[in-house]
Amino acid sequence: MVKNRKGTNSILIDLHYKYSTNKFEEFYGDCISYSEIEQVSYIDFKDMVFEMIGNGVKFRKFGRENRVLTIKSDMTPIEYELFMKIVNNEAVDVEATNDIDLNPEGETKYLEFNFLHEFTVSNIRPLTRAERIKFKKTTEEDEEELNKE
Repeated sequence: MVKNRKGTNSILIDLHYKYSTNKFEEFYGDCISYSEIEQVSYIDFKDMVFEMIGNGVKFRKFGRENRVLTIKSDMTPIEYELFMKIVNNEAVDVEATNDIDLNPEGETKYLEFNFLHEFTVSNIRPLTRAERIKFKKTTEEDEEELNKE
């Protein structure tokens, strides 16, 4: 687990399967459960973030509702900015753009989260005070911060 870092902001990130439950069951059948694919996708997501942004980003499963996994992440403002650029397809992948073998047309290539099992980042939002209290995810430091508000 990554140690607490100063100046980080907590955000919530929702991950879910891109398609319908029926399509999931049609593709995977009874041989594998949704929770197994979800776990692999969560680990896959963490690996992609560590590779593209940095291994200082902290993750924790926060909750699950209707096949949507919510992850709490602590990022510095610079990490968050790069994360949002990747999500919004605005971060240029310089290596892929400049590699003639990978990119013979000379197009600009962008960094993106490519999940192996068709998961996607569906929502990103700040962690609110109410959510901290509701899910009892507060620490002494969080409580001090909440008391200041």
